[in-house]
Amino acid sequence: MLSRRALLRLTLAAPLLAACDVRPPYGIPVPTPTGTNRERVLLWHGDAVLGERVFARELTPRLQGGGVEVEALAHGDPGELLRRVQNAAAGGVGPDVWQLPGEWLPDAVTLKLVQPLPAELAAWDPAAWTPKLLESASWQGQGYGVPAAPRVRQPYYNDELLRNAGLIDAGRTTPPTTWAEFADVSKRVSAPEDRWGSQLPSTRADELLFRHVVQHAWTAGAELPKREGTRVAFDTPPVRDALQYLLDLVQRNGAEPLDKPPFRLAETGKVGLWWSETTWLGDMDAIGNTLRVGAAPVPRKARGGALVQARHWVLGAYAAQRDAAVAVLGGLAADELSNRYCAGLSLPPARRANWTAPAYTRPTVANGARVWPAALAQLDAADNAALTGFVGYRATAARMAGELLLVLTGKKPIQNALVEGEAAVADLMRKIDDGGRP
Repeated sequence: MLSRRALLRLTLAAPLLAACDVRPPYGIPVPTPTGTNRERVLLWHGDAVLGERVFARELTPRLQGGGVEVEALAHGDPGELLRRVQNAAAGGVGPDVWQLPGEWLPDAVTLKLVQPLPAELAAWDPAAWTPKLLESASWQGQGYGVPAAPRVRQPYYNDELLRNAGLIDAGRTTPPTTWAEFADVSKRVSAPEDRWGSQLPSTRADELLFRHVVQHAWTAGAELPKREGTRVAFDTPPVRDALQYLLDLVQRNGAEPLDKPPFRLAETGKVGLWWSETTWLGDMDAIGNTLRVGAAPVPRKARGGALVQARHWVLGAYAAQRDAAVAVLGGLAADELSNRYCAGLSLPPARRANWTAPAYTRPTVANGARVWPAALAQLDAADNAALTGFVGYRATAARMAGELLLVLTGKKPIQNALVEGEAAVADLMRKIDDGGRP
């Protein structure tokens, strides 16, 4: 008769990895196998396709030994992964180790999907990690996350389009450095019915659009959203300023309207400025894209800086092999394996020791010399902000994104959208506090 955990392995997880070793510097005991049996650890991550190859080719051979066997299952994205973990938890099972965006951590703790890390893993030295990554790894004084990778969105630009618009100095392309310059460049590059000056990162009412508006509000002087009782403040001067800027950009032909199809505009040279991550660079190189592109720091207003979104490895609430799972977490955090994971997925390095690794100092991808220095400089900026959440963060992002989309498509005034959005979010928070799901 199969246990629920055994059934979960058979139906949801295909064995892709072989074994796991833990490096002594982390002070984590290596599980001792009993006889010929091996400790089996279920590891779920949100990096389907490319991530599967990275695990199989780069991580598996270096995770062998110590009597631990890892079964890895890739999901399409973090949202799908979180849903799968919730569904498994309803049956009292789940992965031993899984991957979670740091801003979702308070919700995951409330849903009882994770458990605290042991002291030897929770007491990381902040200087060993890329700045801002550890700030979203804990909640209410308890450490839960081992940094897997940083995610930062910043402006990318089409080198040829900016040069043709006269944005060149001493032979080098000059991307915008302030929001006023960003708007000016967008309008100079735009050509009606042919190409757009710039492109927002999302045309849907989703968390990506929510984060983009929060990014604008941050540089306009706002603080990151947080709960004060049941209220999450959005009706503030910096948020209104940020929305007015974006609305003007769209309405005055500076950016592609959100009701237009956005498909592959950047990839085909139909947009001058857009927002992306370094994973885009790896994807374009993989398909042989020949466009000459570069990256620039986030434009300044009242302040500069980008929102740093951290992905963390966490210990599952239903980890049956807790010691083995802790060993796997320690191995994933080691300098070598962390570098292989981040570099393999075209992500910036999570550990400081890897900043000077060849993947970042001698990039082989076509546009790496124009993107990686700007990406690393952005990550090292003192005025970056770690994207942190609160209980109800995901519900807030989903509800407010709907209002933001209505503003940016010209269907609702800014003031109305923010007032009504705040009221709706407060109602959601009350329901969560009364026992509803975040």
